[in-house]
Amino acid sequence: MTFSAIWGIVIGMAIMFGFSLYRYALAHERTPIR
Repeated sequence: MTFSAIWGIVIGMAIMFGFSLYRYALAHERTPIR
């Protein structure tokens, strides 16, 4: 594998992880606490 291919996978995984975490936080923020 080339250097750019490894960086592409790393960046892709980071974006997917951040997006899922962002959706998780939004879903929990929308739910009323009380």
